[in-house]
Amino acid sequence: MAKGAIVIMADAQTVQVQAETRGPVPEGMAGFAVHRVSSLLRTASEPVLFARVKLTMAADPAVERPAIVQVSADLNGRLVRAQAAGRTMREAVEHACGRLRIRLERAARNWEAICGGRPVPGPGEWRHQSPLAPRLPYFPRPPGERAVVRHKSYALAHQTPDEAAAEAELMDYDFYLLTEKSTGGDSVIWRTAARSPA
Repeated sequence: MAKGAIVIMADAQTVQVQAETRGPVPEGMAGFAVHRVSSLLRTASEPVLFARVKLTMAADPAVERPAIVQVSADLNGRLVRAQAAGRTMREAVEHACGRLRIRLERAARNWEAICGGRPVPGPGEWRHQSPLAPRLPYFPRPPGERAVVRHKSYALAHQTPDEAAAEAELMDYDFYLLTEKSTGGDSVIWRTAARSPA
């Protein structure tokens, strides 16, 4: 847990959610986020084994959307994740919860149907023609000032591109690395901007 982080747990009648704050997060926002996330997770189709919400507020006043919220939940062994940025922490919490609601609905569907069939368009469904969601703030630092701040490593899953796309959507990833089942080759899938009709 980050230095200066706080932990708030929802009451025993609801899903327990851990909250972590970084930077000058406004007072009361951690409790607000815990309540909103906990309320959403009560609708989950599977037991929630763990849930965490991270609230980060950038100290730089030049950042257009300085509030960042990331929600991670373990649905009976399957990780679901949503993140969003906003001009205020309340706005970021609401956007992240909206994205989490969509991911919970998708996770509730039959996984085999998602991976083996064609998805049916519905509210909140992402399609190739859909506009990209606003991305988290990025500052283009000169190469000499860049630093690696976190490392992650994992084994690539043996999946079809459709299975990988469904997994990337549940995890709110912009790209996803996999080993293709049919070829055994390492591959990557990613979201792109919609093309205009010719």
